[in-house]
Parts: sequence; structure tokens; C-alpha cells
Amino acid sequence: MKNVLKMMRFDYSITKGIGGKYAFYFAIIFTVMCLIGFFPAALGFVVTPFALYAPLETVRKGDFMKIYGLLPMERRYVTKALFAEIAYPQIIGGIACELLLLVTGAIGKAHLYPAFLQEKLYDDNTQQLISTLGMKYSDLFVLAALATALITIIVLFFYMILEIKGETVALVCCMPFLIAILAAAIGYMLANDNGAVPTITDMLPASTVLRVLLIIGSFAAIIAAEQLIGSFTVKATAKKEI
Repeated sequence: MKNVLKMMRFDYSITKGIGGKYAFYFAIIFTVMCLIGFFPAALGFVVTPFALYAPLETVRKGDFMKIYGLLPMERRYVTKALFAEIAYPQIIGGIACELLLLVTGAIGKAHLYPAFLQEKLYDDNTQQLISTLGMKYSDLFVLAALATALITIIVLFFYMILEIKGETVALVCCMPFLIAILAAAIGYMLANDNGAVPTITDMLPASTVLRVLLIIGSFAAIIAAEQLIGSFTVKATAKKEI
């Protein structure tokens, strides 16, 4: 683990001020939007961590990649750091999303922000979105955790194939999967409007304890996926040169 942390520190040092800067801007924007009443903006923290990783992806694809071959570090640590840099910022972002939903929900109930903003942003947008999906505000906590886990595992899977087979094969494998998820989401919303499928509220556990366990389980699934996918990739690429 010590060598993985060293590799992560090196990766972030060569992109210092780029990813962190954009992630900071995104975090500020989403936080302000949440605090004035636009609750779904909290979900932006599910994708904000990718601003930390985007510059690293540029480095790994460029000529700078040659430096990895000169480092006094085994390839397995470089590969493990890659997956850790994807997974753990997402967990931090997911937890931040949960906290924002908690805080902004309390603010909304207490009517602490101006009535104009509450009416225009909360009632017209949030309630319409929640009603369309057939859920309650409390359901967003579970959905945020599930979305974080799903997105992160898909990205980890993509980078596993990318490291083993290359970018072209990774895109060919993952694009149909992503299209299928999008089509399923659209199909669900259409079917839900017609009453053909149960609402999200009906499918989620009613017990608060079970919901908390589902949220914790979602973040645990990210850690498990990072360990399993990272270890498999290390073995599959053991004979490759950096």
C-alpha cells in the first residue's frame, strides 16, 4: 500500500493545480446550487471527482508515459495506483453528495432560503423530477450511492480492458453496455409514466436501517471492485513493459 500511495502522490504532483483546480470549482458551484435550493445539484458530486483524474489520463496517453519506465517502481504499483485514483475520489465525492443532500434537505424543510428561490428551484424543478421518477426526496440518498457505485465500477471495468487490450477494444466493449443502461433508464421512465412498472420508492427498502446498509454496501462495493479488478489487471499485464 505504501508504494501505491507513493505512485498516487507522483501522479498528482505532475498534474498539480489542474485536476484539483477544476474539482474545486465544480464543488463550489454544486454546493452553492444546493444551498439555494436546487437539490439535484448535489448529485454533481458523483461526477466531480473525475475532474481529478482527467489530467492524469492526458499524462498517461502522452509522451510523459515514458517516465513511468524510468521510475524505481514496479509496474504492479503503477497499475494499482491507476485504479485507486479512480475509486477513492469517487467514494469521497459520493460521501460529500450524501452530506449535501442531508444539509440541503434540512434547509429546505426549515425554509431558510428565500421563498422565491424555494418556489422556483425546489417546487418547479426538484419536485417535478422526483414526481416523474415516482420517488421521495429520501430516495435520493440511496440513488446517489447506487449511482456512484455503478459509474465507478463501469469506469474501473473500462480501464481494466484498456490496460489489457487497448483503447479500441475497451470502447467496443463498454459502449454497448452504456447504451443499454441509457436505454433501460429511458424505458423505465416511459413505462413508469404509464404505470406499467413499480416506482423507485416501491423498489427501494422501506426500512431506514436497510437503506443505510444499502448506501454503505454501495461504497463497499467500490472498494471490493477496485481490489478485484486492480489485482486481475496486475496479473494480466505482468509481462508488459511500462
